[in-house]
Amino acid sequence: MGRWPANLIHDGSDEVVMAFPSEAGAAAPVRGTEASAASAGNVTGKRARVAGEFHADKGSAARFFYCAKTSRKDRHEGLTDPGLQFQRGTTLRKVENVGTTGNNHPTVKPTDLMAYLLRLVTPPGGTVLDPYMGSGSTGKAAMREGFRFIGIERDQDEHGNCLGYMAIARARIEHERNKPKQLNLEEFATARIAVDG
Repeated sequence: MGRWPANLIHDGSDEVVMAFPSEAGAAAPVRGTEASAASAGNVTGKRARVAGEFHADKGSAARFFYCAKTSRKDRHEGLTDPGLQFQRGTTLRKVENVGTTGNNHPTVKPTDLMAYLLRLVTPPGGTVLDPYMGSGSTGKAAMREGFRFIGIERDQDEHGNCLGYMAIARARIEHERNKPKQLNLEEFATARIAVDG
């Protein structure tokens, strides 16, 4: 679900499919005989590509998932927004030496997308386990949807500290947890009956 490649879910309706330009699809099968780059991880240092089944598929780019970049608000919610990180005229040397703040995790996912995916696979009141928590995109969505959440992270941030991402995740999740909740229809009806008696 990270941004390499990015993803989107759509319903496949005619309106969505027509919004994408038509693409040719795969032009020819991969035979498996093409040479690959040498690899230090292989005993012989050379690998052959495995032939794949040729589907001769065609259609528009709507066949693939796409997701726009996470919004600035969603990325930094619950944190101090650092503002623009790269000003006009910035050089790579300046980028190397600048201290960045905010959420700079490389695979922040949109909360709406993660909430939708969690609703697909998590029963009401269920627990979500994210063994690669990063900066807490899934946890933020789980809190919004009323699920319990367990997150695990061992990767280090740019300062060599896994607690950096954990602190970002905690702040984002707590911010979501403390937002006022809108009642769903069943909760609203129950509350209404209790008030009206």
